[in-house]
Amino acid sequence: MLRNKKITLIAIIGLIFTIGVLYISFCMDKKGFEDIFTPINKSYRIDNLRKQTVYIAGVKEEITTKTYHSNIGYKMDFDVNLFKPERTNGLDKFIFTSDEEVYFTIEKTDKNDFIENSSSPNLIYKKVKNLRLKIEIYCPEDPEYKEGVYNRILLMIESIKYE
Repeated sequence: MLRNKKITLIAIIGLIFTIGVLYISFCMDKKGFEDIFTPINKSYRIDNLRKQTVYIAGVKEEITTKTYHSNIGYKMDFDVNLFKPERTNGLDKFIFTSDEEVYFTIEKTDKNDFIENSSSPNLIYKKVKNLRLKIEIYCPEDPEYKEGVYNRILLMIESIKYE
């Protein structure tokens, strides 16, 4: 009797394992195996490390960027030496590595919440094809930040493309 219960338990565990493997195999598509196990707060992809030459406030600089592919539907080049991305509470957040109080967020809005041609220095509405984005910048009014970090944020926002 005990032996039959053991065999039944092993059979059930084997069946659950087989169903799990089949489910994972079924769910895999072109995005691959790693996307299945990516937590929802990490639902983005980063690739394409490269050097770029940019002009910031008229000064030529070489920066290192990666492309951030958001699950919202856009991609953007960001400076890997100055910003770290994270996905939190339904929006993308790019945090200045030297001061975590300085960051900007990007979130998807619908046409009712999108205010076309109504941007301010710290709130930017950007439309890329049929995608409407709301970008909020949290940066001190200090001229050192405005001339450096703020301009770098604007440069990254300009690189946003529909994906």
